[in-house]
Amino acid sequence: MTDLLRLNDLDSICSALWRSGAVGDCRRQALQLIEQAGAADDVRAQARGWLHRARCDLSQSAFLDMLEAARRAEALLQAGESDRDLVQAHAMVCISATALNRPDEAIEAGLLARHLAEDGESASDRYLAAEALAQAFSWAGQLDPALDSFDRALGHARSAAGGGQEAQVLIERACTEAKAAPLPTPAALTTDVYVKY
Repeated sequence: MTDLLRLNDLDSICSALWRSGAVGDCRRQALQLIEQAGAADDVRAQARGWLHRARCDLSQSAFLDMLEAARRAEALLQAGESDRDLVQAHAMVCISATALNRPDEAIEAGLLARHLAEDGESASDRYLAAEALAQAFSWAGQLDPALDSFDRALGHARSAAGGGQEAQVLIERACTEAKAAPLPTPAALTTDVYVKY
């Protein structure tokens, strides 16, 4: 029981450190959590340690390391029941694979995250999954699915407690629409200049 409490304490410490921006300290605590959870044969705590590592890698834009950490968390959680940790692991794989320009891998992970999140009760998980998938579709050049996912993310952001992500989703959605808009031709630009002046 002492080991279990210790693992829960480490998990809480990692979360608090990451939220405060102490990424280096969070990474060290996450490694300790992974090591102690492995020794205690606690798969869930070990996976949470890898999720903390992935979050640290995200804040430092170390996307290859983030992908590896998220994949390790995924592998540990696949044996357990589908829950919030697995949604987050899939979403982190989606985010890192998008940043690494691996669209197929990103979309597959994003779809898994969205499917699990839709079955769950957490609006913030549904937001995370939909927003990550929207970015994956956007960067893969798939406009319609991206806009649909941004719309889903917006709805989930509005219903999530302590939301505030609505503005971010609207900006990301507008950027996706702008990327898809045709650029004006030089002739059209010249005509506009003459009409204005």
